[in-house]
Amino acid sequence: MSLQMSCTFLISSIIILLCLASSVQSQNPSISKRIVGGNDTGIRNYPSYCTLLYMNIPVCGCALLSSTTAVTSASCLFMYDQSVLRIQVGSAIPGDGGNYAIRRSCVHPQFNFQNPFGFPDYDAAKVVIDVWQVTGWGSVISAIALRSMNYDVPTGKTAIVVGFGTKGWGGPRNQVLQALDMPRIRDIDCAKVYPNLTDRMACFGYPEGGKDACGASGSPLYYERALVGVDSFSRGCAFPNTPRVFTRIWNEDIHSFLTSSC
Repeated sequence: MSLQMSCTFLISSIIILLCLASSVQSQNPSISKRIVGGNDTGIRNYPSYCTLLYMNIPVCGCALLSSTTAVTSASCLFMYDQSVLRIQVGSAIPGDGGNYAIRRSCVHPQFNFQNPFGFPDYDAAKVVIDVWQVTGWGSVISAIALRSMNYDVPTGKTAIVVGFGTKGWGGPRNQVLQALDMPRIRDIDCAKVYPNLTDRMACFGYPEGGKDACGASGSPLYYERALVGVDSFSRGCAFPNTPRVFTRIWNEDIHSFLTSSC
């Protein structure tokens, strides 16, 4: 084979591979370059939002319940050394805004990974900020009310998850706070994906995939100006027929824990 023929074959092969890659990406929204976690938003839209930082990198979301206390997922605190975590408030940019140490934390006493699939249950925790009151309280920053106990989000109604998250499964982290509408999914349908679904869990998402709160563990879920969920787990991210599971704030066990002292 001549040098000219070899070069022609090589160029043709590269073009074919590029076309195949483009085709696969267009057919699979979970690996798209677009922001899977939602749209850019500002902290004034969600003044209770906060984030847990590890080495100044956002690793988990949280929501302020008062000027010194926030709720997040217990699984987040399980994954990171709490002594080096810090909490950021009052900003939609990672590493910006108020940055505080954590005085102490409380994990739900029944938190566990003991179900057959290793998914967390009773996945709720509170962190107490090591300050009398965060700077900007009452202006840019405020607390969020909890959803009333035993008051479900109706099937099909849309709640909003807020967090930094990532731009897809295993993708880079977003550099601006994201907000994503997520419709409520019936428990009976969600249980087909997660057979060990419990009363402490509620499912939200899109059957067709393509939109999800990737890498946003602990991030708050809002509905009708109240906190209804905390991002807990999912099998992958933005995959079809794979809803995201949130800790159900209106469950009696979770609600009682969050309203007790830490």
